[in-house]
Amino acid sequence: MEDRIDASLALGGHAQAAAELDAMVQARPLRERRWAQLIVATYRCGRQADALRAYQRCRTLLADELGLEPGPDLQRLETAVLNQDASLDWHPAAAAVKVLPNAALRHAKAQPAEPQPAAGPAGPSLVGRDAELGHLRGRLRELASGKVGRWSWSASRARARPRSRRRRRTWLVRLISGEHRRQPLTADDVQARDVPSGIRDVLLRRVGRLPDDTRSLLMVAAVAGRELDPDLLEHVTGIDAEHLLLNLEPAIAAGLVTSADEGWGFRFRHPLIHESLYASTGHIDRARLHVRVAAALEDISSASTAVDVQLAYHYLSAGPVGDPAKAVKYAREAAARAVRQGAWQDAARHLEQALTAISPALPDAGAIRCDVLVELGQARRSGGMIREAHAAFEESISLADRLGDEDRTLAAGVAFGAPQLWGPREWGETDTRLIALLERQLGRIGDSDPARRVRILATLATELYFDEAAFRGWGYANEALEVARRLDQPDELGIAVSAYLWSAEVTDNLPQLRAVIDEMLTRRQEHLTPQVQAIVLARRLTERIRSGELTRFDAEFAQAWWLATDVLHSPELQGQLRLVEACRYLVCGDVERGAGLIESGYQPLLNLGFTWQEPGQFILGSCLMLVSGTLADHAEQMAARLARPDHPSISHLAAPGAALGYALRGDIERARQIAACWFAPPPRSWTWFQAIAYWAQVATAVGVPDPAWLYDQLAPHTSELAIVGHVGDCGGAVDSLLAGLAWRLGRPNEATERAQTGLALETRVGSQIWINRTKDLISRIGTTQSSPSF
Repeated sequence: MEDRIDASLALGGHAQAAAELDAMVQARPLRERRWAQLIVATYRCGRQADALRAYQRCRTLLADELGLEPGPDLQRLETAVLNQDASLDWHPAAAAVKVLPNAALRHAKAQPAEPQPAAGPAGPSLVGRDAELGHLRGRLRELASGKVGRWSWSASRARARPRSRRRRRTWLVRLISGEHRRQPLTADDVQARDVPSGIRDVLLRRVGRLPDDTRSLLMVAAVAGRELDPDLLEHVTGIDAEHLLLNLEPAIAAGLVTSADEGWGFRFRHPLIHESLYASTGHIDRARLHVRVAAALEDISSASTAVDVQLAYHYLSAGPVGDPAKAVKYAREAAARAVRQGAWQDAARHLEQALTAISPALPDAGAIRCDVLVELGQARRSGGMIREAHAAFEESISLADRLGDEDRTLAAGVAFGAPQLWGPREWGETDTRLIALLERQLGRIGDSDPARRVRILATLATELYFDEAAFRGWGYANEALEVARRLDQPDELGIAVSAYLWSAEVTDNLPQLRAVIDEMLTRRQEHLTPQVQAIVLARRLTERIRSGELTRFDAEFAQAWWLATDVLHSPELQGQLRLVEACRYLVCGDVERGAGLIESGYQPLLNLGFTWQEPGQFILGSCLMLVSGTLADHAEQMAARLARPDHPSISHLAAPGAALGYALRGDIERARQIAACWFAPPPRSWTWFQAIAYWAQVATAVGVPDPAWLYDQLAPHTSELAIVGHVGDCGGAVDSLLAGLAWRLGRPNEATERAQTGLALETRVGSQIWINRTKDLISRIGTTQSSPSF
């Protein structure tokens, strides 16, 4: 798993890796390699403070659990983060380099690295904990060589820790040595013996010499958790507080249990003691104890106490011996708490566990499964797990359909309309069955349930996004926003606004889009959820680029990025914002920086399984070729894709790209042939504008396709830059494109005026390739009445 994360980091998938590593370090908290990967990934997401916090979490955990400081690699990594060391930065050219903490800290140029083993020597695992064994063996070697206490860290970091931590370093060796009194053990002796496989027996032998009441109490405590809560144990065992403490005394004297660091309580002295006791209990007995602990927790917890995670754990661990209905109930409550905290992966994990606990014997098992699947899809969608979210929604719809439950089918269906910057479907994909269901339900509920009506309307607007159907969706989007304004509830308003902005983009209703953006950003923050705030801000950033207001873009980008990273922790929004930022640099001619941002934004989205991958990749690539002046070099390649299209979108995108490439090369005849054979009005979608802008440049050069038709399509976009969606420059100023078409149509005065307007905008943003193009056009208009030629 760590190797896959290394590969993701090497390819620029920092945001997705950071999200995964948050869960991975919780699952295996003593693996230093995972902490190092988390620190690197978080730092590369622009979150230096979070990277330092991750190091401190690791340091505290290692000290508490093993009495150790982080290894040298982690210590050097912290220093590098503090110094903002350039060696931590990711460079696309080093995509083949494996990202390891020690490699990241060297100042030499990155070289391809061989796979590195995890820290610690090879050997048998310590109850599945290789990293911990590595630490233990390292400390044993230090004990044998007399080097205990000689630390390499600086005096400024060497503040005295509690004396109990220093004593704890050698506790495990002393405990094992105490079980081999016939022959004193050295550190080398301990390492030579099969400590990993035998350590449980060593610990259990010590437990076996305790009184029966103490052993029984420790077994219950091991199931309850590492912390020994006297109040909880009293309720589980029925023993009063005084006798409970008396029963614990022998375990304390044996060094198996110690007082908690804070408060009135106790804990197992080492995780291995807890794990050994837990594993030694039979499956049925352990399940029954989980039920007893869960019941006690229910009795002693108050409504204000967050014990849903513990209750879910115990009821899930009890399996069929316990209460599956309660297992599902508490897992869903734990997931809901995680959602409120923005911990999407934790929420998804709780809900996945809930699904495993839904027994067919449960009343309404199918209905419960539908509901949990919808909640799981929503958690995954919020966490950027797009493919997995769609799978959950689709399974819920299919199950509800088999049950004949239209309400639950509708609940799963409207989940596709959740707030999002980009649409949920692939290019040209339409779920006619879902649309028919939503329209039928819309008629059924009428005006009786405005909140539900908003969700149905918004989902219809999101689903009806492609080609002519988009105009039908636009009608639904307008109604959804109108009803949501009257309701003035953040959730419904956010869903309606998200659908409206998406529909306005694909139907080319940009003035209305800008008006709603301004309206939403003048509202108080509590009127919109953080997710919708980020979406609206991202839309406004795109409009700043379109109008050439790059200074305002730069001033406003930080707020959107803060919401995507620090508030929402959304790899999806982070990747999308990186592509928006890339567009900002492409339109001013900074191709190198734009290309780097595309690399860092596109790969996380690719990992998440975002929609429109094929057209998105083609558009990004062709825009880079156009603004870098290399499109002509790829004309044959694009023409070849026309002959063998590998995706339904390619003919609409590759045809204008190939024709423009040949026109820029000066092969007018070949450009004209492609236009004559392949031109068709592009379908309405977010890719529409690139095809129109490319064909306009072709028509200026060769006279086809029809310049008048193209002029009418572009005319509403005067005073704008030609950008496609949120991601690419496809032709400089629209007025410059209109100038070329006007000249083709025999209107030189209008052409000159348009060209001057376009040149002013291109000069303001600093795009030299378009400045040169438009100046050349103005010169040609002034010297001849014939058609321009590249």
